[in-house]
Amino acid sequence: GWPDSYKCDYPENYKGTLLKDFHVSQLSCNTTLLLVTIGITMLVLTATVTTLCIYFDLPWYLRMVC
Repeated sequence: GWPDSYKCDYPENYKGTLLKDFHVSQLSCNTTLLLVTIGITMLVLTATVTTLCIYFDLPWYLRMVC
């Protein structure tokens, strides 16, 4: 009866969906891709915050507040 008799039981929001119609994203399946994506995001975020700190002289503002 493949694939018409196979249905998803988990996750709950896909319960009853035919298995042939269920697709998982590449990011969910590939651990290396997930780690690279997280690493690049953190690198860009760190560079942005560092640039903003240098541009707006954030340490000076923090010293003035304290």
